[in-house]
Amino acid sequence: MESTEKTWTVSEKNLEVALGWLADAPLFIDGDQITAFYEAVVKPEGKIGRVSISLDDIQERVRSVGGGVGGEAKPPAWFRFLGFADLGVKVEANGSLEWKDGKKEGKEIEFRPVDSPHRQLVHLTLHYASKVPNRLRVVREASVRGWCEPSFICDLPRALVFADFGPGTKFIPMAAEVANGEVRTFYKEMQSHDGRTSPPPYPRRSGFTEEGYKEERREYWKWFEDEFDTHQALKIVEDVVGSGGRMHWIAYRVPLGAVVDSEHRESQTTDFPLHMSVSGRGGFNTGVFAYDLIKRGYDHGLRIVGTLKSEPDMNVLAIFEK
Repeated sequence: MESTEKTWTVSEKNLEVALGWLADAPLFIDGDQITAFYEAVVKPEGKIGRVSISLDDIQERVRSVGGGVGGEAKPPAWFRFLGFADLGVKVEANGSLEWKDGKKEGKEIEFRPVDSPHRQLVHLTLHYASKVPNRLRVVREASVRGWCEPSFICDLPRALVFADFGPGTKFIPMAAEVANGEVRTFYKEMQSHDGRTSPPPYPRRSGFTEEGYKEERREYWKWFEDEFDTHQALKIVEDVVGSGGRMHWIAYRVPLGAVVDSEHRESQTTDFPLHMSVSGRGGFNTGVFAYDLIKRGYDHGLRIVGTLKSEPDMNVLAIFEK
């Protein structure tokens, strides 16, 4: 499938989709990372400080990036959707959300600093929509290439991405650090479907041209993609972690280049897989990172919110099931 900017550009509909994800209890949420990100970006002035965001500002900025948000005489659909819960959003009496006689009466939403990572993630999303909508992306099909290109990743501020990984996505576990401080690798335990071969050695840069080295890396990662089996992968995670205790972090490789149909058939990928970092910090059961993420993620897909860094790499903030 050819990638197009329309797939992820900030728009009224995409904001409604993103906020809709957040109207759910997450399978996983990294409270420490979200809080640090919230403090750095939103900058609440202490526990009693407030942060105001202009609705007009959000509408104008989304229009400039996404090509329009519809009529001016009614509140945007994505904001009406915030009625699902309080989520720490407060509207002052002098900024009511009543639209009447074709005239907007409300102009601002006001945030009070909150300790809940889930609410902080909502605030972060609205803050990005208001201040830097070009750094907020809603990716409705993660297999559509282009949403994690280097130029976008390296720009500032750091991108906030809502990526929808469809059925058939391969979350390939590579390594993890467990509670006793040991780093356990998973990829060395993997076998081919016929049980005859193990993963090839990782290619060394020496002896290859730059293009030749890239091709060797493609072939290396292709082995894992071709031989991936959900039952084998989740069993390896469960067995290797063993008595080491809950995971501090776990790393996956996620192929992105395939177009997957409803029967999990796919075309060959042509690029390196996404590196995905999930920091459990000892707060989640192993099953979240094994059965729920690997097996159910493959069968049904997952919705993942995160920030991007070079390679490409995603630091996962929250994961939502379908």
